[in-house]
Amino acid sequence: MFAIVVHVELPEGFSIEAAKKGIEEQVIPRVTQAPGFRMGHWMAPVAPSREGMSILLFDEEQPARDFAGVLQPPPPVRLIGTEVREVIANA
Repeated sequence: MFAIVVHVELPEGFSIEAAKKGIEEQVIPRVTQAPGFRMGHWMAPVAPSREGMSILLFDEEQPARDFAGVLQPPPPVRLIGTEVREVIANA
């Protein structure tokens, strides 16, 4: 299994409620259609930071790398970066 670790920046004054709505209405429907997608977790920023983070799990490396290459959050959220990592254990 492989994970895409995603870092995003929320705009100044952007509420967690607005972020959650965008994730539920725009991000999740797109991500769940990606080949090999298994599950995702989206985490809120820790104040005072505006950096959100998500972990998207895929069955295999290549589908994870392919999706990481085209991943873009909906505006006004800004992509900081992505990393693809092998998952070596879970509980």
